[in-house]
Amino acid sequence: MAVSDLTAVLPPPPGHGWEDVDWAAAERSLGLSLPQDYKDFIALYGPGTFDDFLHVFLPATGNENLDLGHRQRMDIDTLRDFKEEFPENVPYRLTGPVELVPAAITINGDIVYWRRQDVGSPDSWTMAICESRISEWFEYDGSLTSFLADLLTRRVRVPLFPEGIPHSPPEYFPYEP
Repeated sequence: MAVSDLTAVLPPPPGHGWEDVDWAAAERSLGLSLPQDYKDFIALYGPGTFDDFLHVFLPATGNENLDLGHRQRMDIDTLRDFKEEFPENVPYRLTGPVELVPAAITINGDIVYWRRQDVGSPDSWTMAICESRISEWFEYDGSLTSFLADLLTRRVRVPLFPEGIPHSPPEYFPYEP
């Protein structure tokens, strides 16, 4: 699904997109290619939060909490440690080509991951949402922007998220990272 489905639900804030991202450098740093809809999202929306609840990670930002590369290292290390003790709670591959790449976080600490079943094709990745205590997962069969569009229109309900999410109408609040 293209970012246009998201923009139809919630138009991007004028003048806040990041159009000058060095995607080649960001992808080299991560060691993987990123989905085109994510790149389009960053170009149009830039840094910000959906309903003061969901923050999409950013490439090469000065804010560690929102930096995609930092979050990849930190979150996967956390999952690996957790999986050693509770393997049944993390049903994803965390060695070799790692199956998960963090894409966003909620204010409750739930993490939205890209799920890389097909490591070579980032545009076919789906989503896996991990509850903050790493005890429950929710899977979504679509891209990041289709997930956001479906979440904001309530076509999908993530049982890990609070009942009041999304707001009606949903909002996007831009910020400086």
